[in-house]
Amino acid sequence: MSVWLLSDLYHFPTITAVASHTFFAHAGRVLGLSFTAAGTGSLVTNGLIGGVATA
Repeated sequence: MSVWLLSDLYHFPTITAVASHTFFAHAGRVLGLSFTAAGTGSLVTNGLIGGVATA
């Protein structure tokens, strides 16, 4: 396992890069779960905003 430095975070500062680097053995699973959670959260949030806007 390589050493992860905080300075590496500044080169490509996204959660995707951090997750890929930290969990490189299971990067596909970790990224799939995080993107699924983000997509689901976005759908729920947009639904709530639409519900409030039409109320």
